[in-house]
Amino acid sequence: MLLATTLFSLSLFRAVVAGVVRRGNTISVTPHDSYQSSAGVLGCYINTNRVAYWPSSPDCNDICVKLTYGDRSLHVLKIDISMGAYDISYDAWNELVYGESAHDSPHAGGGEPMEYEFVDMEHCEDLILTEDKKLPFVGMNGMSFVGPCLEKGDNYVSRNYVFYNIADAVCTLGVEERCRLDPGFNTPNCTTDSNDQNGVYGFSQEPLEAENPVINIRYPDGTFADALGNAVLVDEAQTSGASPTGGTFKESDTSGDNSTSIIQPFQALVMLGALLKNAFKDA
Repeated sequence: MLLATTLFSLSLFRAVVAGVVRRGNTISVTPHDSYQSSAGVLGCYINTNRVAYWPSSPDCNDICVKLTYGDRSLHVLKIDISMGAYDISYDAWNELVYGESAHDSPHAGGGEPMEYEFVDMEHCEDLILTEDKKLPFVGMNGMSFVGPCLEKGDNYVSRNYVFYNIADAVCTLGVEERCRLDPGFNTPNCTTDSNDQNGVYGFSQEPLEAENPVINIRYPDGTFADALGNAVLVDEAQTSGASPTGGTFKESDTSGDNSTSIIQPFQALVMLGALLKNAFKDA
């Protein structure tokens, strides 16, 4: 009898522990509509509609995250740190919760419970747009993230990084040329025959029109905006379906329309209603 009771207690303990672990993999995920990367990953060389902005710092190995909501799942790149929220790109959030692109069928809302797990980077390769699938970093300050990964030895980033002579993660300054990290140096060398030779390492500060510019899908109306927040019309033929990773674009004709840079009162009410709905649901 004592043995049976002990075995039952152990089984119950394991079940409780397993339940705690599963609950630990559930987070409340919110939408984020402006690309950024504290790790210095270049938005013009990745799918910026599949990015995670989470409280913990980006890691040298755990970068590819599988998110599941009901029977839908997708992968995102964890390459930025938030102030506490578990944000993901608005389009990814909309796809998971509603099964539709945020551009084609935008929805407002707040935190939604999602399961997550870190998976092998092979599941996120299609989100990286460099020809050799190396993770692209800002040449000027990308070493602040890559450097510690190199010091740690063998990890995903130390094996798969590449620097570009681009000055910011949203790709508005620089030239689209690769840099090299010379042995014994802790700063990429971006000097070439064609680029701006200002500075010892050839870093360029020239305005950049990237081949695949960063284009955000704005919350909550699903319209397109460039990295500076200007409304744009995207050439759909140059984008990846309804979830553009970049493409040619031009500024929208916004004469007589003030909705391109601020959220109108109606949209604000929609957002407030969605937040209150989620607050009562979680209470």
